[in-house]
Order: sequence, then structure tokens, then C-alpha cells
Amino acid sequence: MLTAPELKSKTCHVHWTVYRSRNPLFTGRDEILLELEATIRDAVKEPSYPDQCSIVISGMGGQGKSEICLQLAYRVRHMFWGVFWVDVSATSLAKNDFLNIAKKLNIHAESMEDARQGLANVKESWLLVLDNADDPDVDYQCYFPAGLLGVVILTSRNAECHRYASTRAVTVELEGLPESDARELLLQATNIPREQWRTFQDDTKRVAILLQSHPLALIQAGAYISRAHCSIAEYPRLFDRQRKRLLAFRPIQAQSRYQDVYATFEASAGFLQVSEEEAAKDALHNSSDYDGLLRLTPWHVSHLPPLLQADADAWDPFRLVEAVWLLKAFSLVSADTHDDSLSVSMHPLTNAWALDRLVTAAQHNAWLASGCLVAVSYRDAIF
Repeated sequence: MLTAPELKSKTCHVHWTVYRSRNPLFTGRDEILLELEATIRDAVKEPSYPDQCSIVISGMGGQGKSEICLQLAYRVRHMFWGVFWVDVSATSLAKNDFLNIAKKLNIHAESMEDARQGLANVKESWLLVLDNADDPDVDYQCYFPAGLLGVVILTSRNAECHRYASTRAVTVELEGLPESDARELLLQATNIPREQWRTFQDDTKRVAILLQSHPLALIQAGAYISRAHCSIAEYPRLFDRQRKRLLAFRPIQAQSRYQDVYATFEASAGFLQVSEEEAAKDALHNSSDYDGLLRLTPWHVSHLPPLLQADADAWDPFRLVEAVWLLKAFSLVSADTHDDSLSVSMHPLTNAWALDRLVTAAQHNAWLASGCLVAVSYRDAIF
């Protein structure tokens, strides 16, 4: 086994295909980064371990999955002969990135599989980031090069991708920042001088709670405030009146990939809209389940969502459950099973987006459907 000094002396960093720079506003996540760094260090020291070190980072859009990978890549680059980044959000992008890696390594490759296998055969230590593995219909195992000398990090909105993590690695499911980090990120984004920060402790706490400490939402709030549209103290009141404007406001500098909170959710909705699967169409209706349809009036039935089949002999929850788990795959809802029942919840920002993306007529229809379901739940037992 190599000691740390021996490891450093034997590893000569040669290749770096990470084309994004770190966001200067990045704040917090120290414990996660330290744990991931330690895991990678151990994997590099013991490459003969039975399986490859594969790490999975999941979470809803805007939580900073890609940014954590960037921060980590810069921290550990000295441990590796090569650090490579592949965008797997689309097959064409993944193919181009793998072929570019093969070209840099002087590997003859006519296909993505050739390039992937070529990287697997390299007898040097390497780190590969597979970013944006968000499509639940794609098996991302096909992007993992074999080889014990490599470390792979995959980012995804889909928590089911945690199955790709190796036994010796860690899985990370990102949630909102701790309150202190959330307040610091907001203040950084406002460009308020650090010596004045203590003055805004109570106001920043209210904004952090309002936005559930969501990193991208906090950056957008800070950018809005820095443009003198409002003060930190005024932001919560303005949010109540002009939520859609605030959550769609994009900072000019240090933008994320999707630029604003609503755009991150729309990316998930885009997958659902182009899908021909029944579950995808049901998921977009964001429906609830119920029983006892035959006792409803025709008016109630006419306003219920399509996945609730009023002419069926009995309530079949299959379509609802499939829709719920598809929404979970895109981190649009959280879902758990306890005591043989399905529990579903939605992040407040996701809920705001789901409402604000609808035109007035669609909002009206959604409220009608919800009202009918509430009426059913009042009279009957809900599945």
C-alpha cells in the first residue's frame, strides 16, 4: 500500500478535461466534500479493492450537485493522472465528450464504446464525472468504464441512481443548506460588504426559511436584491405578491447551468412532455388517488383527472403509483412507503413552479379537479 507521500510522488497529473470553472459564490457543503475527498483518497491508495469506487450524488435541481463535483475535482486533481468530465444529459453529448477524451489520450476510437473501453484500459489513475444523469428511462451503467484504477462520480436528480454506487463509496442526497450557510450564501449574492453582515441576521434568516435554504433560489434572491429591486427585509413580502418574477430572475454573472429555479424544474417537465409513456402524462397532471367514483355526480366525474377512471369496476392505483415514482425520479416530489401506504410531499419551490407554469384557465381546471378530489376524500376513504 502506498503512503500519502509515495502516492503524491508517483502520481503525475497530465490530463484535465473539466471546462467549467468553480462558482465563486459556492458556500458550505464542507462535511460532504471532506467525506468524499477521504473516500477518493482511500480508493486511490487501495486500487486492488474488489470493485471500482463509484460515487453517486443526487438531489433536486439547483441544489449544487455539479458544483460539488467541480469543487471536489479541483481538490483531488493532484491524486490523478487524468480528470475527465462527461455530460450524459443526452447521448450525443456523452458520445462527443468520450470521443474527445479518447483523442486527448491518443486512443483510436470510432464509437463511444471504443472510447469508454480505451479509458478503462489506461494503466494510470483517473477520475471521471458523469454529470446530469437525469433521464429515468436511461440505464447509465453503459457509461461506466471498467477498471480498478478509476473513480467515477455520477450526478442525478433520480435517487434510484444510488444503485450505481460501489460498496466502499458513499451516496449523497443533497437537501437545503444549513441555516448559517444559507444566510452566508444570500449575503454573498447581495454584494453587501462582509463587515455589515451582522446587521442582517434576522432578515436573512427569514429569507432562508422562505426559500427552504435552496442554493440557487438564494443566489437569485441575492441578485435581485443587489439590483436594488428591494431590500432583504422587503423580499418576503415581495415574494408573496410576485413569486414567479422572483424565482425566474436570473443573475447576470456566475450563472448556473439552468440559470434560474423554474428553469431547473422545466427541464424535468420537458422529459415528461416528450415521453409517450402513460405514466409521464399522468405525472404531469399531478393527481391524487381515491375510491368510490360511482357515488359521485356526473359533474364531479367530468372534472377529475384522466388517470382516475370513473367507469372502472374498482379503483386501480397502478397508474397513480407509476406517476408518483416518475415524479420522484425527477426530484419533483418526495415519496416514501411506510406501513404499506404511500406518502408523497412536494418542496415549496417545486409547488410554486407547478402552479405558476399554468395559464389562468389551466390553474382554474386544476383547482376544480383538486376540489372534486377533496370532496371525495370527505365522503370516502382514500387509497
